[in-house]
Amino acid sequence: MAALLARHRAPGIDLPVLKACGLFFFHRARGHGRGTRTSARDAAASGQLLAAVQVSSPAELPPFFTDMYRRVGIDPHDLFSAETGFTTDPLVWRDLGLEVMRSAPQSMEVPHRTLVADLFRLSRLAATPDHPHYRELVPVLGIQLCLLRSATQDVRVAAEAFEVCGTALDLLPEDSPDRPLFLRNHGREAIVLAEQRDDVDAARTAVERCREVVGLPDAADGDHVNLGGALAEFARLTDDEQSYQEALRTFWQLAHSPSELRMTAVENLRSLLGRLLKDTRHTATVSDFCRAVLPEPGEDTSADGPVLYAMWHLTSVDGLNRRDPRDLASMVDLGRRLVAVAVDDESRRAAALAAASSLHQHAQLTHSAAEAREAVALAQTGLDITERVDPSQAFAFRHALAAANGVLYEVTGDPETQREAVHQGQLALDGLDTADEVQRATALATHAGLLHRYAARMADRSRLRQALALQREASEVPDLHSTLRVTLLCGLAGMLTDLHVLERPESQENLHQAVAAAEEALSIAEPHGGAAQFALHELMHAKRLLGTATNDAGVLRSVVALADEVLADDETNVVKGVAQTAELERARALGSLARIENGAEHRRAAFAGLARVVDSAEIRPWVRMQAAVAQLQLSDRADPESLDRVAKAVDLLHLNVTSGVLWDDRAHVVRTFAALPEEIVLTGLGAHEPVRTLALLERSRNLLFQDLGTGFLLGPEHAGFKAEIEALADRLRALDAKDRAAPGGQDERRELNREIVRERAELMEEWNLLKGLLPREEPVDPAVLASGGPVVEVVSTSEGGYAFLLTGDRAEPVRVLPLPGLDAATAHDRVLTFLTAREYATEGRFPSRVRLRAQGEVRDTLAWLWDVAARPVVEALGLTSTPRGTWPRMWWCPVGFLGHLPWHAAQSADGEGVLDRVISSYTTSLRSLHFARSIPDPADGERALIVAQPEVPSAEPLRGVEREVSAVRRYVPRSTLLEKADATKDNVLKALQSHSIVHLACHAESDVHSPGRSRLLLVDHEESPLTLADLAGLRLAERQLAVLSACSTFQITPALADEALHVTAAFQQAGFRHVVGAMWPVGDDVATAVSDMFYDRLTGSAAHEPQTDLAAPALHDAVSSLRRQYRAAPTKWASFVHLGA
Repeated sequence: MAALLARHRAPGIDLPVLKACGLFFFHRARGHGRGTRTSARDAAASGQLLAAVQVSSPAELPPFFTDMYRRVGIDPHDLFSAETGFTTDPLVWRDLGLEVMRSAPQSMEVPHRTLVADLFRLSRLAATPDHPHYRELVPVLGIQLCLLRSATQDVRVAAEAFEVCGTALDLLPEDSPDRPLFLRNHGREAIVLAEQRDDVDAARTAVERCREVVGLPDAADGDHVNLGGALAEFARLTDDEQSYQEALRTFWQLAHSPSELRMTAVENLRSLLGRLLKDTRHTATVSDFCRAVLPEPGEDTSADGPVLYAMWHLTSVDGLNRRDPRDLASMVDLGRRLVAVAVDDESRRAAALAAASSLHQHAQLTHSAAEAREAVALAQTGLDITERVDPSQAFAFRHALAAANGVLYEVTGDPETQREAVHQGQLALDGLDTADEVQRATALATHAGLLHRYAARMADRSRLRQALALQREASEVPDLHSTLRVTLLCGLAGMLTDLHVLERPESQENLHQAVAAAEEALSIAEPHGGAAQFALHELMHAKRLLGTATNDAGVLRSVVALADEVLADDETNVVKGVAQTAELERARALGSLARIENGAEHRRAAFAGLARVVDSAEIRPWVRMQAAVAQLQLSDRADPESLDRVAKAVDLLHLNVTSGVLWDDRAHVVRTFAALPEEIVLTGLGAHEPVRTLALLERSRNLLFQDLGTGFLLGPEHAGFKAEIEALADRLRALDAKDRAAPGGQDERRELNREIVRERAELMEEWNLLKGLLPREEPVDPAVLASGGPVVEVVSTSEGGYAFLLTGDRAEPVRVLPLPGLDAATAHDRVLTFLTAREYATEGRFPSRVRLRAQGEVRDTLAWLWDVAARPVVEALGLTSTPRGTWPRMWWCPVGFLGHLPWHAAQSADGEGVLDRVISSYTTSLRSLHFARSIPDPADGERALIVAQPEVPSAEPLRGVEREVSAVRRYVPRSTLLEKADATKDNVLKALQSHSIVHLACHAESDVHSPGRSRLLLVDHEESPLTLADLAGLRLAERQLAVLSACSTFQITPALADEALHVTAAFQQAGFRHVVGAMWPVGDDVATAVSDMFYDRLTGSAAHEPQTDLAAPALHDAVSSLRRQYRAAPTKWASFVHLGA
């Protein structure tokens, strides 16, 4: 009702409203009872309202009201105004308003405040300026309207409050004690109007009123806040930079005061600076202000946070565009200062993001691992806070975390940081707000770059193509700023270049496109800036490959010129990674020029440049290894320095392997540089240094286990720390076992990988400290190794095969026997043929005619092996006929893919072979043989364990196991038997701790793709497999003999042939002096027959305890006997091998 009346305005008289309101007051007066103050006031209001109706339309009212006016002597015309429709007593409405205020709750809600405001509106409407109470009514209305606006944030109320407060100021005398209140109210409402209606006049009035207030004696801190807000609005509407400066200073001064409103001032300062930074027109204003208030670093406080951030932002605009190291260093300093003054979650998040962004970019330029790690930690801190308070904002922090981890990989070569970068990049992409096209392009480009570098390292074409698709998608976003455009073009050039390297196509189209993209990036980037340097990086790489592929000397010279330009610049201006690339690309381009033009000067310059990369500890081991390989490719093998270069390459190979945290990382290094043994052999033999060549060849093999097997080298003089060394090695082996045996891909293993990385880092820190106490490991004396019989290391190269013969001759400890028919191409084809034929011959699912033909292929392979390698070797050793008396022994050590062949079974077409000349054993390396021979006899006698598992889930039954076990127990009656349900992983591992002889009659399963998961098929193998990794992780003392009649226990992994990743080798690594295994599956009857003959010889037909050092002769006799029985089927007898002492 009050609202209807208060908001009615001319023209016209709203009789229905007046009638309704008048009747309302009439009935309320009667309800209160006669004689009361309330009743009289309501009756007066009723008479005044209904007077307009009585004058204008008397028929609308009952006759009672005409009589009422006559009785009280009032003429309705006296109460009527043609302008408002009524003339009422303003004090009536005032009293009604006061009544509502008294009856309402202490903190009135919006409906109450609205009613009060409407009643006071009526009081002003009913009064005239000359009314004696007009000067009182207007200020009261102004106060109520300000309160109502504060409660409703209604701009229309603000406009009315502004007008009423202005009128009140005009009415109040200058010395009125109420004047300061209305100055404040008028200023506040003016600020609201300026904000909401972009009203310049209101903004100007706001500034005037707020200035007047802060000059008052009782000016409060809130008045300064209001002045800052008024100045900011006036500046916004007028583009008055001076007002912006004054607003900033006003907030700054209050932020640094002890005021209770200092945090409000800090937030206002942050908000205003943030607004100004979004518009480059205000850059100078912000810059001047920041320099004025923080001219130099000092003791920063939380109030300095907004200014520090503004300074960081201003520096970042230039720093990111130009990639200037000095700008980025300044950003790093400001970011750290921001972190130091952050006091709440919001400021900590912003500070962490700014600092992390600066640090990772500066680390990329300077190759600072410490800064990259700091960036990772800060980004993670920001992400942790964000996921707790506002997960929707996680994108920026995941993006920063991905970028920081990517740089950390670039600097350290740590593969786990690269995996984490790819993971976080994908999560950032998944959480992206696709509405922001530029942000989407940035995220796509970042993730594409991370994925590209990972794919290039892993030689993964599929991931590289995925990265290329993401890069192209990002490039399609329109209107990208030049910095991002340069980034995209550089990424595109790098991806196309690496795609060419991985696919090795006849066409150089990808290289041409890469060069074009890099040249375009260079044309866009600011000259000499960081972005331009990254463009040069990609351009040099792509052009060098193009020039090499097309034999274009001109292109190669342009690469040298580009590199010279980079290297001639002041090193403080050059990105370290780009300088390293320039050195490497220059050297490789010169090497290609030397090949094309046969230029000795180019070759010398190429070697010098490559040597600088190889010898630089600042460069990632992976890049140094690539430079070392490039040196070998450029070398003349007759050059005396070439073998020294090979030695450096081997050292770097070790460094790369040991740098890997996860097993797969180390294995990847070995696979990538699998061609190194050929360079070692050909270079070493060209230098006529067979002893050193063999030593280097040995150092390039068995790398995945080498460091953990040093305990056996320690003598009594090392007793003080031997136990500690061995315990630590055990923990590292166990960690490797956990890593290797774990299933799942990269995403499924993420948490496990992080756990392994953390634990391995701690263990390796201890290991590296203790390792310094170890004696320097010297190459094993060839004469000592050959004391029990000759050792032969056989290798195949592109130029032919070679056998390194260790005969015990001190005068010539290593003899080299050329095997020209064992060249890599021929040998590789023969190995593939053999492996295929072997599978056809041993698989019962194939028809008998297929199996017979396959046996013929196997015989042909054995005959070829005899002719080209085995016979020349045994004859060079003087083993020219079948021995009489004691048989000689020899050890085969085949290198690489030659390990797939059964050297002990090589024989001519008529059946004469190695078995007729010598007892053969195998060793995976000379070091492994030395280790096996160092295993002492058991202190408390030999105890035997038999593990029998004839039937397991998901495998064919082994029907001959019971017969095999009976045969073994006949010769070793005091053996412990674990069979069937008792043969679990835990029981077997426990029993291995207390038995020096073990015989396993069970299935084995080889996994050539993940050799650590190769397993023995025990009863619980599906739930808890006993894997190769578990076995290799053991350290068992004084173990003598392990017999693995299980199938495929000697099957090697093709890509890691020199790493002894098979079950037979795992038992030796666990501590067994002798191990008998099988290269491929054999039938139950054959396995039983071999076991029977083997143990018969070992025990003197059960006359004594097993003499384990007769293992090799015993197996030789058993295999020879089988050969006589199955001459036409070599796969039945040639599978069994002896590994060890």
